[in-house]
Amino acid sequence: MNKLVNIRTYAVGFVGPCGVTFVDLTDAVSASGSTLVRFTSLMDLIAMNGVARPQIDRLFVDVDGLGGIEAIIDDLLDLRRFLPRLPVVLISSEFSRDEFDLTRVSVCDCSLKAPLSQASVDYAIVQSRVNNMVWVKKKCEPFAQEKSKSDTGVIDLYWFSYIGVATVAGMIAGLLSLLETRSWLYATGMYILAGQVSLGALILFPLIKEKMGLRARPDG
Repeated sequence: MNKLVNIRTYAVGFVGPCGVTFVDLTDAVSASGSTLVRFTSLMDLIAMNGVARPQIDRLFVDVDGLGGIEAIIDDLLDLRRFLPRLPVVLISSEFSRDEFDLTRVSVCDCSLKAPLSQASVDYAIVQSRVNNMVWVKKKCEPFAQEKSKSDTGVIDLYWFSYIGVATVAGMIAGLLSLLETRSWLYATGMYILAGQVSLGALILFPLIKEKMGLRARPDG
């Protein structure tokens, strides 16, 4: 009985000329059933908007074919800035060996020494995603936490502003009642009501804030 095996395929992007590296990568990608999409330059890829840009899962960059690392370093940094969640693999004959760790994390997630092998390409496709997730978490999580603190501060400011407005409104209502009715009883009642509203708001504020935080927290 034949067993059906699910093989994960990818849309792999490539930036560089149609040279030896492109041919080797095409053979390696095709062997796993994945597809290869070629771009002429990093700037072309960055300049494409979300609709025009092909959906790719990984990006391989021929460093030598683009003039060397010094010629494209700024473009690589821009790529990291605009497409941080796209795993990037650099290819160069100048590298001393394959690197599957976070050695060059500022510009890529893995780097391969040319010429390529089937095994190195297959492993880079998998490991680049793992390294990219680590890098994204390291770069984006502090910003998200800072933004959350900022949003919390805005909520606190608005809430206490509402409490202040309610308190002042109660005091003004009490003063108007005093002027209208000439009765300290009504005025005192309005002052007491304003105080109770303010006190109740202060008591309920931590509970409301906690529930809002739980609702905004993503599952899993």
